[in-house]
Amino acid sequence: LQNSWTATSVVHFEKSGDRAHQVSPLIEAIPLTPTEEILIQNANLEILSENRKMIAPPHMRPFPYQPEERVTGGTGLIQSFAQCPFQAFSRYRLHLRSPEIENEGINAKIRGILLHEILEKLWGKLKDFKTLLNTSQDALIDMIHEVMLGCQPKIEAFGIGALYWEVEQRRLKEVLLAWFELEKQRAPFSVLKTEHWASIELEGISMRCRLDRVDITEEGVPIILDYKTGQVNLKECFGERMDAPQLPLYCFADYPPNPKGVVFAQLGRDKLNFIGVTEGIGLLPGVGDVSTLKHADVQTWEALLDLWKQELSPLIQGIKQGHHEVSPKSPTSCTYCDLTSFCRVFEETPWN
Repeated sequence: LQNSWTATSVVHFEKSGDRAHQVSPLIEAIPLTPTEEILIQNANLEILSENRKMIAPPHMRPFPYQPEERVTGGTGLIQSFAQCPFQAFSRYRLHLRSPEIENEGINAKIRGILLHEILEKLWGKLKDFKTLLNTSQDALIDMIHEVMLGCQPKIEAFGIGALYWEVEQRRLKEVLLAWFELEKQRAPFSVLKTEHWASIELEGISMRCRLDRVDITEEGVPIILDYKTGQVNLKECFGERMDAPQLPLYCFADYPPNPKGVVFAQLGRDKLNFIGVTEGIGLLPGVGDVSTLKHADVQTWEALLDLWKQELSPLIQGIKQGHHEVSPKSPTSCTYCDLTSFCRVFEETPWN
């Protein structure tokens, strides 16, 4: 940041009332001078003494990616930029993170990690629809227990107590057994890949993504599945600032060649669904083809891909050009962001 401006002014408040503030790691190497000893004369920065606010200049200079600079973050970068350019810039260019709060229990992040690992190992054993159908309930339960036992080192690494893990195992077994019953309602398929790293090339930017699972039908139709433990809605995959760009982005990955379906596999305790879109009808329970979409006026798979490319293009170009405006899409963009104390958005937004 310092190298991008001819002059940089940094403000650090030592106290709020009786509470002392630590210096941010971003500026701890910069010599600080008490404000009483300096006079800030900067047309792009105004310090309001009555409420000690900092107002950023209206047109902040972007920081384009340099040719030698690697774009990191994958689909998370696109999702973050759609929510707020400043959020994406802070997380993936400045690499800022709030410290994680230690918790004896199992939070949503850990629950997702465990579910992905367990499903990866289970499908490594089952491999296809036919084997799943021919596996008895008791054998499936034994397989689940065996895989969960293999998760013990990760449980210990997360610092999860034995009682919490015992409860979670019961919950996971219930969810997985119900999920496999839903999988049995599908047309025959084989699992090609699980947790597979693929590359996406769009608008001159290359990014990596990890595909939770890639299936192929008996007719040779590749389908990409993205596991979700929380709420999902296909509507979130459409629009100029889409909330869930994963499925659209996966369509442009270098593997599998020409996928003809992208779906969320929702594995919640109360909701088990396939939510997405395929080129043909009847490939997955509850999933319609392109003509049934409510959020896009397209009739063919090719037209859907063109639409998604059009909607993704401004987001990728904005990232490439280095835009970093504090511009949250909605109040929820800030509700689930851990960087609001850095951007101080609540001091200016109308929904505060």
